[in-house]
Amino acid sequence: MAVVAINIDGQKYNLSCDNGQEERLLSFAQMLDKKATVIRKSFPQIPDNMLLVMVAILLAEELYIAKNTEKNTNESQSLDDNLLLKLEKIAERIDLLADSI
Repeated sequence: MAVVAINIDGQKYNLSCDNGQEERLLSFAQMLDKKATVIRKSFPQIPDNMLLVMVAILLAEELYIAKNTEKNTNESQSLDDNLLLKLEKIAERIDLLADSI
């Protein structure tokens, strides 16, 4: 187990993580610290527990947007595939009609 010192909103925390995961933990902590800093600048007197809630909501919103963007991309690809199949069937019908004329 590794111990990583992180800093969020001016508070230092020592967290344990699996060996090799230190950089990942530091990256997550930096992300949280940036969000906390933005909120703290807008609301300097916000209590720490409310700051935590607001950071969590921002992260949840980003996750929601990311998931929906991925879902919409996958749905769009599926629609494109369906449209392509329909166009191919139409082209086959046109070929059959042209042969019969």
